[in-house]
Amino acid sequence: DASGRMVPVDDKAVDAALSGKRRGGGGVYGFEGDLLQDKKGGAKKAIALRLEPLKPGMPSYERVLSEDRQNVTIGSRRGAVDVLLADEAVSKRHCVFGLIGVHNELAVSIVDHSTNGTWVNGKRVPAKGKRFRIHSGDRVEVKESSLEEDYGWICDF
Repeated sequence: DASGRMVPVDDKAVDAALSGKRRGGGGVYGFEGDLLQDKKGGAKKAIALRLEPLKPGMPSYERVLSEDRQNVTIGSRRGAVDVLLADEAVSKRHCVFGLIGVHNELAVSIVDHSTNGTWVNGKRVPAKGKRFRIHSGDRVEVKESSLEEDYGWICDF
């Protein structure tokens, strides 16, 4: 929100909008059926997510998130994540960036699945397994700064 607090995505409002709309895992969290379709040209809406490293040695990453490919997983399990970090402080499936719908627009969320925590703009994500909206320009770190500073990315989308 405007105060800089991390506010979870309103699951009840999203669930109400989705009731009966997500067949077979299709659709984007928070969107009803044809809202992802651009009314003018027929093209589907998407967000290009780019992770810019905060320091040398961190991998950069870029992917277009759309209804077909909605998540980017960060972790230490080779073959099971999109962004691999070989570090003992990083969980096998540390966190997931996901495409969500907020007020009929596409947005990006982060979900912490880690043991040691995930930080957005210096604040620990307050709950594991819950979606929190992030914004372009947010700083995401997967290691507490007391262990190692700048172990993360600036998100651009």
